[in-house]
Amino acid sequence: MDTDVEPGSRLEGSQTGRRTYLRRTAAVFGLGLLGVAGVGVSLALAPEGLPTVPDVPRSVLLVASLVQPAVLVLVAAAVGARLAPGLGFRSHVVARVEGESLRRPLRRAARTAVPVGLAVGGLIVVLDAGLSLLAGAESSLTATEATTVATVLASIPARFLYGGIAEEVLPRWGFMTLLVWVGWRLTGRPTRPSAPVVWAAIVGAAVVFGAAHLPAAAAETSLTPSAVARIVALNAVGGVAFGWVYWRYSLEAAMLAHASAHVALLVPALTTVL
Repeated sequence: MDTDVEPGSRLEGSQTGRRTYLRRTAAVFGLGLLGVAGVGVSLALAPEGLPTVPDVPRSVLLVASLVQPAVLVLVAAAVGARLAPGLGFRSHVVARVEGESLRRPLRRAARTAVPVGLAVGGLIVVLDAGLSLLAGAESSLTATEATTVATVLASIPARFLYGGIAEEVLPRWGFMTLLVWVGWRLTGRPTRPSAPVVWAAIVGAAVVFGAAHLPAAAAETSLTPSAVARIVALNAVGGVAFGWVYWRYSLEAAMLAHASAHVALLVPALTTVL
């Protein structure tokens, strides 16, 4: 009799674990989709950002442009949902679908995340100005196709939603978590990943995060080697800070920090068109 009950118990546990995993994935994916939607809103407000394809309606191009980031967000959400809880990383929306409250933990996280984000954004603006001056080149923060106040304002949904939300699901919840998991396994699977393992993942994910900005920058301006180094380094500065916030607080705290950084980064973009 016991042998008949045991497999059923294991099956029930497996099914419960699968449902929990799917709920975690869906929660983070739904949050990430808000970021993808931000890109859609910005493109709808400034459709000149869409490619021109003969006989293809702009609405079709708009939807098509959102498919790739949505798929990437789904993959990152699934990776993090599988690995993050066991490594000690936290998401408040995941905790919420598992029955915990959102309000108080988010409020606590915001007290650190928002000042960190504003400080990092200001630091990036200052570093960019100094490095651009030394290189005798145009600032990487102002070398964009946004030539009017309207186009800068149209970029706000993408900056704050895609930048603040989706860009934390992708490099932090997905990629950084994966790097930590690999490092944790290589170091013998201790109870929790060591600080050096986490820091290596933070820096690695930050550099990849910085490099991921190069295609968009190349579409707007010609890139010299110094410009490439500057873009990667400046974005990596933000990536390290957001990675630390993710590690010490939560995914949503990293999102708040990232979005807050864009408040400071919006200033040079506006000054070029006013």
